[in-house]
Amino acid sequence: MNRQISKIEPADRQKLSVFLNDEWYASFYKGEVRRLKLEPGMEWTDSLEAEAEAVLYRRGKDRALYLLQQKAYTTAELQRKLRQNGYSVSAVARILEFLETYGFTDDRQYAEQYIQSHSRKESRKQMKQKLLLKGIPRPLAEELLEESEDSEETAILSLLEKRFRRRDPAELSRDEVRKELAYLGSRGFSYETAKSCLQRYLGWRIE
Repeated sequence: MNRQISKIEPADRQKLSVFLNDEWYASFYKGEVRRLKLEPGMEWTDSLEAEAEAVLYRRGKDRALYLLQQKAYTTAELQRKLRQNGYSVSAVARILEFLETYGFTDDRQYAEQYIQSHSRKESRKQMKQKLLLKGIPRPLAEELLEESEDSEETAILSLLEKRFRRRDPAELSRDEVRKELAYLGSRGFSYETAKSCLQRYLGWRIE
């Protein structure tokens, strides 16, 4: 099927959105549109596409490297960022391949570091949900969380230390203990693990 530029319209103050056969393709700076001589009705040839993709790839790679200098991103987060910034599907795929090849992105390492830094304040359930939202594949998130088996207990005991920093836990009533269990449950911790840790912390059995 022959393709052509069906329309070019403002994306923002600096960029123009280019549509091919009425489907959005990518956004270009106005100077790039002039240099590429893009006009509505123009046939979208292979050579023109190669030129356009080269422009997007160079600019998008610089953008991705800048973002990664500011903080760590998962592959999925970077993909969303670049797509929101107006880069084509094919340009984004090339950029992500470059970043992975040269070690700028590593979802396993990102997830490992996330679990390590959050395991003392979040439940495994919370960490799993946040990792999935960040685009970490479910099998990888579950694998790494399984390898960090003590993270749940570590997080609970850390929370209890903070909550009872200025109070003797031996003074807690049965009702207050039940409230603590409910609080831990609201943070995503399993009931049995929360109960076990609370018993250990209190030094007496919870009925």
